[in-house]
Amino acid sequence: MIGGAGRLAPGAGGADDPSQREGEPVIESDAPAGRGERIARWWRGLTRKQIITGLCVVAALVAVGIGWRSIDMEAFHAWMQRLPALMVSAVVGVTPLGGFPVSALHLATGVRFPFWTALLVVGITTMFHHTAAWALVRALPDRYFARLDPWREKLAGAGHVEAAVLCSILPGMPYTVQLYLLPVMNVPLRLICLVSGTLHTLRASVTVILGNISADLTVGRVTALAIYYLAIVVVCGYTVRRMRRGILAARASSGEGAGDFTGAAADTPRR
Repeated sequence: MIGGAGRLAPGAGGADDPSQREGEPVIESDAPAGRGERIARWWRGLTRKQIITGLCVVAALVAVGIGWRSIDMEAFHAWMQRLPALMVSAVVGVTPLGGFPVSALHLATGVRFPFWTALLVVGITTMFHHTAAWALVRALPDRYFARLDPWREKLAGAGHVEAAVLCSILPGMPYTVQLYLLPVMNVPLRLICLVSGTLHTLRASVTVILGNISADLTVGRVTALAIYYLAIVVVCGYTVRRMRRGILAARASSGEGAGDFTGAAADTPRR
């Protein structure tokens, strides 16, 4: 011990450290890591997929920023307004079941309808998505949903409410996976619609607002929308961490181990 600020870790040196003689203990500091060290640890902890995803997001934002002014948004809004409301609603209600990006559809809904009408359309179609996915899971053989097995294994260990919440706010989980995974894991339809449907509708408000104001974007509007989105991300991240700690603690107490946690759901037989 040197000055009470560290502890001895025998055998931690090795031949790769020229300043460390064989068998000599290494001093490991107990002092809190500085900001630079924490940033370095965070950077080293990033996976290649996370780095590529981040770069793609930045590139997309730059492309949107450069090309936005070249798009005649007023003409696009006028074209969307001429589309039949029932047809737009039907497209938003059906195509996500086959994997079409739901965020793009919510953006178009915000362009076509006034904000509160668009949010109502999103809420109704989201409930339809969950109901239709639940019915398809009940009607089709298990082999059609075999690709969900890795997600099912990762999301094992928690109750139905936790499953519905986590599937709605976890980043990186495709919307189609969320739709079919909860029924596959035997979460009741009523709970899916109440929890997952409500959370999806609230999160979709960001893209609906963006579509609604896309013809008249200002720095103030974009800043306010970014702050609103950031607040949602922070709340979702905090909720995920809290639920994650609780689930891992329950697994440890039951002797199951931590496993590869991404979220949680009750892993009970579907039929």
